[in-house]
Amino acid sequence: MYTAASIAALFPDGTHLLPYPGARIHHVCIDSRKAAWQPEAIFIALQGARTDGHHYLGDAWQQGVRNFLIQDQVPADALPEANYIKVPDVLRAFHLMAEAHRKQYTGKVIAITGSNGKTWVKEWLYMLLKSTLEVYRSPGSYNSQIGVPLSVWNIPARSTLAIIEAGISSTDEMEKLSKIIRPDIVVFTHLGDAHNEGFDENMLIKLQEKLKLCQDATSIVFPHDEILVRETIHHLFSDKVLYSWSQHQDQGSVWAAVVREQESSLIHVKTTHQNYQYRIPFVGSVPVNNSLTCLTALRALGLPISDLIKGFEDLQPIDMRLKAEDGIQGCVLINDSYSLDLDSLRFALESLDIAGLTQRKTLILSDHADGRQQVYQDLAQMIAGAGIDRLVCIGREIGMLSGMLPPQIKTSTYTDVDEFFRQGGLADCHHEVILLKGARRFGFERIARRLRLRSHSAVLEVDFAALDHNLRYFYAQLRPGVKKIAVVKANAYGAGSMEVCRFLSWQNVDMLAVALIDEGIELRDAGITVPVIVLNPDPESMDLILKHNLEPEIYNRYILQQLVDQCSFHEEMAVIHIKLDTGTHRLGFGPDDLEELIQILRDQQHLIRIGSVFTHFSGSDDPRWDDFTHEQAQRFDAMYQTITAGMGYTPPRHVLSTTGILRFPEYQYEAVRMGIGLYGVGITGHPQLIPVHTLKARILHIQTIHPGETVSYARSYTAETTRKIATVNLGYADGLPRSAGDVGYTFLLHGRCAPITGRVCMDMTMMDISDIPEAAIGDEVIVFGKNHPIEDLARLCGTIPYEIMTHLHSRIRKIYEHG
Repeated sequence: MYTAASIAALFPDGTHLLPYPGARIHHVCIDSRKAAWQPEAIFIALQGARTDGHHYLGDAWQQGVRNFLIQDQVPADALPEANYIKVPDVLRAFHLMAEAHRKQYTGKVIAITGSNGKTWVKEWLYMLLKSTLEVYRSPGSYNSQIGVPLSVWNIPARSTLAIIEAGISSTDEMEKLSKIIRPDIVVFTHLGDAHNEGFDENMLIKLQEKLKLCQDATSIVFPHDEILVRETIHHLFSDKVLYSWSQHQDQGSVWAAVVREQESSLIHVKTTHQNYQYRIPFVGSVPVNNSLTCLTALRALGLPISDLIKGFEDLQPIDMRLKAEDGIQGCVLINDSYSLDLDSLRFALESLDIAGLTQRKTLILSDHADGRQQVYQDLAQMIAGAGIDRLVCIGREIGMLSGMLPPQIKTSTYTDVDEFFRQGGLADCHHEVILLKGARRFGFERIARRLRLRSHSAVLEVDFAALDHNLRYFYAQLRPGVKKIAVVKANAYGAGSMEVCRFLSWQNVDMLAVALIDEGIELRDAGITVPVIVLNPDPESMDLILKHNLEPEIYNRYILQQLVDQCSFHEEMAVIHIKLDTGTHRLGFGPDDLEELIQILRDQQHLIRIGSVFTHFSGSDDPRWDDFTHEQAQRFDAMYQTITAGMGYTPPRHVLSTTGILRFPEYQYEAVRMGIGLYGVGITGHPQLIPVHTLKARILHIQTIHPGETVSYARSYTAETTRKIATVNLGYADGLPRSAGDVGYTFLLHGRCAPITGRVCMDMTMMDISDIPEAAIGDEVIVFGKNHPIEDLARLCGTIPYEIMTHLHSRIRKIYEHG
């Protein structure tokens, strides 16, 4: 526990205003929307490309925060009873706070870094050790310049071991994180190509940057078989205790031989002093490697392996991020039921608002393994502050929470999942966000199965962390004050409009743009209140525009008159967005239409207000048409001046869509439209953008065929040699182009390409897995995603990514990942 005075003392050169120096500080808050359930907090006014925390000081104060870390000048009397700690750089000061907290921690610290596998290794180490040690681990994927100090700040004094992730995307980042974490042991998982763009694709530079984490460590764990990793570590850190694992005989501190079974892997391990054998309930190289990293980390900790080896059989699959998906009866399901502890619950509760700002929030919770009353009191404080509307308790102890919570939280209690089903516990679930959080022994996966809207095992994963990253990338291109319009037409380019729009409204976009009135109504019915532009409104449905507070694009006299008639009949005012045709010749008013347009608008000023004036550049993505783009801009400027002169006021302008934002900053005007680029596809020359969509299928069947045998309809593939063929559960009815089988497209399986064989069927597709011997029924197949670009599929099929994304069928389950 700190005080305002003790935090201020960390910054003797700052200018502080502390009317209440003894105010207690326990939590760090970086989001004013979550301040209500973080009592005794200090609000960190971080500044970034997307937003400035100083704009939300008042919001945090309204939620009860009285301590603020700032770098901009704030009037002393702006917020009553507030303590201000003013520093030159808020992020640097936050790092120093975390460094100070770390110095007081007396337990051991493991830092995990690498390109892939960090979260898996962290969570598996936690599972293996939690029954014998007081273990804390950083939540979710909190491994950034903000996530790491948050993770370290929250290390409880009672823990004996802290496991912290550390990730970087550019040079000079790891040194800062190293000072915060000060690890005793560094675990290096794997060197891959993730975030290569920040290192000019130089693997050695990236490796050396990551290894700065090892400077003050005593021990390092790493994969011996990665030659560059091994040689670099031996060269830089010969003075440290090195532990490595290998699958080549008698190499590394741990040598392993793997026997693949049908649904598990049996791993024989040889160390310097003893041999072991353990089984994990997974097949494939990735989980095997992660398990060997964990085993080697246990050796580095000096723990008795024989006492812990049994725990490998009970390891669970790890979702890297909290995942939301469509549920029955209009619900959103967030299934985080593989573990229950206070740290992971705190992280999971934060996801509820992101999944649905205005929906009712339900938490289904099981007994906690530590049944002390103090634990339940801590749970009650978290639940009360998180804005939970309904709590469902499952177990014999958890019911005690009902007496600790405010009366407005509706609470029901069941002894087990069976009783929950018998008494109709799902009957009351309607249009709410439901978080499942329970210990594994309670079998909450049964509840998840019944709550899911769809059971198709082919899934489209929508990565909100990537969407957030792309949003910040575009924000960084914009001048201060430029408004952001997010285009979410065609079901948010296949990603799911309601869920994406809830997330974007949480991220403070100024407006949303849909194509059809029905799409706008769906957003309003979901409780989304952000202004919504309808780009393709039906002229005969202007009454619905008014009823649902939507803002239509107006592109000719006819549709404008339809709106005027409805406004007059209903005696309501409408906000419109005037489309000008500057050369695309699709929709819009031309120069000869402006006089009549202005006359109608002047006559109806009591009914119609112009929300914006805009146009569409037809070739802003292609340098061949740059002269024409500039000509369109000049035409737009002239037409806009005519409108403003006639109307007597200057509504906002927007002419740039995604590629225009990146290529023509001089035309940002007052607003821009962000479309396909938000989803990280279709934009060349900007590798910083991350694909949001990942389409996955699963192997249903494997068979061996011999020379001369054929595959699929019309015998469209003939084997020349003996081949191993897998059938996956995805076809053209799901949105995979039927031509993909004729043009040489491949799926990704265990990191390797498997070519489609034969014609794509309605519900299934076959692929050749002859060169992937570890392939098994049930394995996950990547159709397209971050490491297997949708652009490749589109190019081969003679189309564009937009078409494939918007043709994905609604029967595919959508899962929404939160970073």
